[in-house]
Amino acid sequence: MIGCRKYDKDDVPVMLDRFFFWKVSALLAETTATKRPQLPESFSEPFVSYLFSLAHNPGTGPDAFELTPEGEVASVVEIKATITDAGFTDIRRDLEFDVLYWLSLGDYSKLRYRIHRLERASLRMVSEQSRTPRERATVGLDKVIRQIGTQPAKKGHIGIVEE
Repeated sequence: MIGCRKYDKDDVPVMLDRFFFWKVSALLAETTATKRPQLPESFSEPFVSYLFSLAHNPGTGPDAFELTPEGEVASVVEIKATITDAGFTDIRRDLEFDVLYWLSLGDYSKLRYRIHRLERASLRMVSEQSRTPRERATVGLDKVIRQIGTQPAKKGHIGIVEE
């Protein structure tokens, strides 16, 4: 796909540099009692794409694509990353994607992550319940996970050590 990128283990050091730069900023924010910065897309999107062999779209539009073995698009992917256990995030009400991957770093101080793969139908019911009066619904992804009773698709420690 034009403009999309597949990652391999040679790309991991750059991903980790971005994460640890963010982590230092988050730790500094804690010591100064200021708001922690958001986890950068320049880490979360490549990281999830690498772990799941997705075709990452670094430009505008979908975040990534799941591909068939023949290289055809199987699913349009949205990638969300949060540093809270509840996973509060905004999701477009028109749901212009098939699958959402949620990178949860609620335990980022211990470098632990988990990634959930959620189908659009699971998110549609929750986004329709949101009372946020705009084109995006604010939802807690952990609530979605509990409602549908799914387990993480992957979990491990930053540094690409999977459990």
